[in-house]
Amino acid sequence: MSSARLCSFESKVDVFTPQECEQIQEMGHRLPLAPAETHTDEGGKEVDLRGRNCLIYWLTEKEGGEEWRWVFDRIEQHARMLNDTRWGFDILRPKRIQYTSYGVGQFYAAHFDNGSTETEHRKLSVTVQLTDPGKYWGGGLKFWSMNNPRIAGKNQGAMTCFPSYLMHVAKPVWKGRRDCLVTFLDGKKRFR
Repeated sequence: MSSARLCSFESKVDVFTPQECEQIQEMGHRLPLAPAETHTDEGGKEVDLRGRNCLIYWLTEKEGGEEWRWVFDRIEQHARMLNDTRWGFDILRPKRIQYTSYGVGQFYAAHFDNGSTETEHRKLSVTVQLTDPGKYWGGGLKFWSMNNPRIAGKNQGAMTCFPSYLMHVAKPVWKGRRDCLVTFLDGKKRFR
C-alpha cells in the first residue's frame, strides 16, 4: 500500500440526512456538555484552552440506548466501508461517541488522535459534520497529508475518516456554532 493512501483522509457525503443531523443535534444538546480535556504526557487529563477550546460529551452506546444505537450503527457501517477500501486496518466497533460543539473562537489545535499511551490503540478517527455549513463561518477540519495541507468538506451529514496518526486541526469558528460527532475505531493490535 502506498504511503499516500496511509497518510490521507477520505470523506463520504450524505451519511446522515439534514433531518437526521438536526435530530442528532437535538439529542446532543440534551447532553451535559463540558469543556474538553486533552491527554497529558503523564497519562492524565487537563483542560488547556490554548490547545483545545470546545464543549464535549463522551456517550457510550449503553448510555445512549436505543435513541443513539442507530447513530453508532451508521457510523460503524460507513467507517468500515471506507476502511476496507482505503486502509484495511483491523478495527473494532466504536465504544463511544464524542458530541462536540465549537462556538465562536473555539478550536482544537494541531494534534494526533493516538499520541499518548492512553490513546495508542486508536486506529481510525471519524468525524461527522452535523451543522449546515451556511449556519457558521470558519471551522472545518484541516489535515497535513504528505506535507500538503488540505481541508475536509463541510457538507452537513458528511463523514470524514482518517488514520489516527494523521496530524489535523479543528479550525476556529468565527460566527455561529459547528457541531460534530467524533469517534475512534480501535484495534486489539497496533496497525494490523
